[in-house]
Amino acid sequence: MDEIPRDVADAVRASAQTAKGYAGDLDDVRERARRQRKRQTAGAFAGVVAVLAAVGAGVTVWRAPAPPATSTAATGQVVAPRSQPAQRLLLDGAAGSYRAGGSAVTLGGRERVGELAPDGRLITHDVVGADGWDRVVGLPGGGLVALGAHDTMPGTDREDGVDVAGLEINLVVVGADGKVGLKRDVRRTGEAVSLLTATGTTAFLWRPAGLVAHDLGSGRERVLLSPSALGVGNLFDGAVQAADLAGDRLVLARERDSCKPRVFDTAARAAVVSLPLPGSTCRRVTALRLSPDGTVLAAAYESSAAERGIRIALIRVADGTVMSDRAVAGTERAAQAKTGPQVIIAWLDDRTLRAVPVPSGAGTHDVRALALTVD
Repeated sequence: MDEIPRDVADAVRASAQTAKGYAGDLDDVRERARRQRKRQTAGAFAGVVAVLAAVGAGVTVWRAPAPPATSTAATGQVVAPRSQPAQRLLLDGAAGSYRAGGSAVTLGGRERVGELAPDGRLITHDVVGADGWDRVVGLPGGGLVALGAHDTMPGTDREDGVDVAGLEINLVVVGADGKVGLKRDVRRTGEAVSLLTATGTTAFLWRPAGLVAHDLGSGRERVLLSPSALGVGNLFDGAVQAADLAGDRLVLARERDSCKPRVFDTAARAAVVSLPLPGSTCRRVTALRLSPDGTVLAAAYESSAAERGIRIALIRVADGTVMSDRAVAGTERAAQAKTGPQVIIAWLDDRTLRAVPVPSGAGTHDVRALALTVD
């Protein structure tokens, strides 16, 4: 067997929602590299940000009722929804040359990953603790939690398969200073694993057993939701197309009914509500993000309408009301080219969503977020 290619870590990166997961098969890792290289050469997003620059110069306002305040049974005191820190916008899937008003930087999962700061700056984070990061999550305060493969026997001939020797799947915690605070091999031979999200104390992993809470301090794990509770036979191989977790609420888009995301209560281990996307134009959900207070779901999805671009719907979790459904300008051409347009979304606060397309291909790409505000 040849040594794992140097560009594997650039390629072994996808959103947690769509990650096939590491099963300990080096051929599987190489296949990811092949697919990523194909996406990188397509170059279909070359004109996306130029369009967004015009559209995103102002703020698109989504008019929607504010979430109602609640009162405690004992005192009747009015309690406003609790605001949470801004969600960080990591440029998953970015591989190539990028800039955001400054000098161009090269991004790729082996060397460094990009992040679009709230002020529009493009900042970078060095990849450490693994050969590459398959998935990286930003923590409040500047830290990161990432998952990536590490070949401990490069250049050594061995038989591929789920029991392959010399492969680690490292869960890595990096501080705001860029130093590794934790590196733990979470691989279980013969099993796939991928990272959904993380907090300062817990990483939430997909395993064959279901959604698992992994304690960063002790390494102990507990299953929050089983595949049967989620209505999924196999959590990997594309069965889960998008997902997000906020507090005790998991939102999930399954392959078989992608356009009808379901919300689950991880404490009760049961489904709470289904939130169908508007109309009949949805082909496939590509990203889901719950607002920091958990009251609103933002869903990016591929449209089956004539333009075949990416749209973003805003749905109130309490009653499933679709408060807005808007196209992301400039994604039509990429969709028509069948290169899988990717729009990354993250909430700046409980009422402001940022959306940014991730260009790919040759040349230097400008990146700029479109702000969508809920009133």
